Amino acid sequence: MAKVIDGALSESALRSAAGERIFGRGEDMVEQVRGLRLEPGRAAASVQGKRVHTTSLEWSSAHLNGTCSCSPHDREHWCPHMVAVGLAALDSVHIPAADVSSSPVHRYLAQLDRTELTDLVNELAALDAAATRLLESRAALATGDLSTLAEELMEAVKRATSPRGFIHYRRTFEIGSDIQSVLDDLEELVDHGGSDVARPALLKALTATRRLTLHADDSGGVIGDACQAAADLYARACREGDPDGVKLARWLLKFRKDSPGWPETPLDGFAPAMGDKGLALYRKGVLELDVEMRGRDQIERFGVDQMLLELADHDGDVEAAIAVLSRDPKRLAYGEVINRLVAAGRETEALAWTDRAVAAGRVGLLEGYGQRNEYWLDPVEVADRYLAHDRRDDALAVLRRAFSRQPGRAAYEVVGRFADRLDHGAVERAWARDEARRAAQGPHATGQALVEIFLGDGDLEAAWGAADEFGPGDAWSRLAEASKEVRPMQAVALHLAALRPKLERADPRMYAEVAKQLVTMRAFYEAGGALDAFEALIRELRETYRRRPTFIAALDRARLPGRT
Repeated sequence: MAKVIDGALSESALRSAAGERIFGRGEDMVEQVRGLRLEPGRAAASVQGKRVHTTSLEWSSAHLNGTCSCSPHDREHWCPHMVAVGLAALDSVHIPAADVSSSPVHRYLAQLDRTELTDLVNELAALDAAATRLLESRAALATGDLSTLAEELMEAVKRATSPRGFIHYRRTFEIGSDIQSVLDDLEELVDHGGSDVARPALLKALTATRRLTLHADDSGGVIGDACQAAADLYARACREGDPDGVKLARWLLKFRKDSPGWPETPLDGFAPAMGDKGLALYRKGVLELDVEMRGRDQIERFGVDQMLLELADHDGDVEAAIAVLSRDPKRLAYGEVINRLVAAGRETEALAWTDRAVAAGRVGLLEGYGQRNEYWLDPVEVADRYLAHDRRDDALAVLRRAFSRQPGRAAYEVVGRFADRLDHGAVERAWARDEARRAAQGPHATGQALVEIFLGDGDLEAAWGAADEFGPGDAWSRLAEASKEVRPMQAVALHLAALRPKLERADPRMYAEVAKQLVTMRAFYEAGGALDAFEALIRELRETYRRRPTFIAALDRARLPGRT
């Protein structure tokens, strides 16, 4: 049965989007995909060919597209790297058992007798080292003969983590893949009750891989991902096995004390395996480390502060957690303090801390970067908290300040929706429009926010008025599209103003984008009854830039008039 992800990504969809020639080349590159990251509606990876390319693929129920560093300016361009990432994503998805049972392979296996099946398994295992290790693991667990298996796993880890010296970027993909392959075998062992057998090899994998990250150009994050996977699996093996809790506590304390900041090894992952004695020893060590680091700045103290915070959360001690989070007034983690107070049902104190954050200017934007983290509060959450305590004016004031910091269409909608709940929407929207106009009058400002607001309200005339007065900024394309039927030639002027700077200097990377924009502009000229003017524009461009063959070729590929 053909694999499909989200009803959108499939081999047939990739073949249709890329064409037979590009699809065929992409099939040959699947083995070169490294560091695949699969998320809802998206896949990203590096593809290691003659050069390393960073590639992403996105899909919805209606469309499949992507980007690649081999052609960074053209989202409509399909390349083999994008196909390879799509196929790798499909390969990573497991077919449900119900689907497998009806496959020809399943029917073939079902008819084999025991001897034939054993011979086939041995034959396949001889072709793949990972399959051999899997069979050896299963056999050792079944027979109880684990000593040999433990030695073999340790040797496999040592081989995978053996590189010495500085590791070049290109080599990280192969090394990271080898480490991950051994970790997959170890995870299989843990899945089948072999945590105590796997644990020594996992500890070796964790410590050795961390060493490799310190001597590698791991900008692709492949070895780092394997290191984190080793840490997570080692913690799981400790929880599900029977380690010496005191020894584990000593190790974790030293590992975190020496940590360069990664991988993450939080206390909660190991505390269940430490037992009371181990946790007491760990706590004592963290407190001693706290004394040792006293007087250091927050950056130097980050690791020990994180350990103290984890202990406070483990104990349910909100006061101790707040003491750690508020040690440095300049970097006070208001969000984390408030979260803990709310979780403890201490809403009045959470409100007081919210007031402190507002007074300190620690409220983020209504959209985009800085909206919310441990240091910046979400303005909508702040407004909701104020409203829950009947502080209507304070709630609106917070949203107004946030809007003033970054006026825009999305922020305008947030303010309006919130004000609608108070039957105050018309007043706040009028205020926001005035504030966007004031912001447009600042030095180096444009009318982008005001244009977007008016377009969202469906007021095209007001949007043009703002564009004429202050300039449209990056909202020019949305204004042009909205004007296609009623002001097509004014929209053409917007396109031309954006197009000309792209050709001021020869940059072949921009030519496909320019040609695509010209194709879009043809529809505007046609709506304005001015196709002759469009053809004259193309002739002008061909004549002006006749010494740029790559640009002329881009026009030819787009089948723009004047092709020779």
